[in-house]
Amino acid sequence: MQFSVAVSILAGFASLAQAVPAPAKTVAPAKTVAKTTAAKPTATTADIPCDNISKYTTPWFLANTKAEFKGKTLTDNVLFYSAGLSSAASKYARGPGKMTTIWDIWPCENYWIKQTRTNPLRCIMADSKQELTYFENMSRAVAQMTAGKTTAMHRNIDSVPTGGIWARVEMPELTKPKGKCTSITYILWDKVVKPEVNKVAWTRAPGTKRSEDVEEDSEFEILDDDDVATNGTLVEDIVLENRATTADSCSLADIDAAMAATDNLW
Repeated sequence: MQFSVAVSILAGFASLAQAVPAPAKTVAPAKTVAKTTAAKPTATTADIPCDNISKYTTPWFLANTKAEFKGKTLTDNVLFYSAGLSSAASKYARGPGKMTTIWDIWPCENYWIKQTRTNPLRCIMADSKQELTYFENMSRAVAQMTAGKTTAMHRNIDSVPTGGIWARVEMPELTKPKGKCTSITYILWDKVVKPEVNKVAWTRAPGTKRSEDVEEDSEFEILDDDDVATNGTLVEDIVLENRATTADSCSLADIDAAMAATDNLW
């Protein structure tokens, strides 16, 4: 009997244990993760896009010279040259009887060949065909501004290169019918310039020059096909650009670098 009582007591405890629910598991609160959104880049000089070569026509160059050359005719003082003589010609031009070369007429930024994101010319200068077109149009502009007696420096005045900008662009422009140039004299460069060794290579026939075109500092009005931009805008209608100066802007050292890099084009 005592045994049956003990069994009954144990059975009661078992029933009681089943009736009491197990304690609930503690769940840690979920962490709140803040979403971060990347800031949008702001426009800076590093975002300057590449210019298109179609922008840089001969009329554009005529309209965007330095202020002192704006609308001027350069009489009896322009020095041209052929391949390999960019630096020599520039140094000679700065000597006694100061002359003007292509490297004097435009703001520094127009000669900028540096491959930096702040240089809008970087894509043009990285493409040899576009680079050639750029300097051909610039050279044509110089020739159109030139009047009177003109000088060209060559390594051999009896055998001048025929494949460069001088022979293909500048000289044909200078010698156009009714043009402003009256004569072209070649001077020799042979390690040092020898101006006493020269040759009159071309003279305009009497009666074909326009006297009104060779007056010093006269305004030029050349309205040939080359003087109309691709959109039909005349030289006078092209707005002069004022490019912002940046910390990575062009310097005189960059002009020297451009002369060296493009020396074979002429």
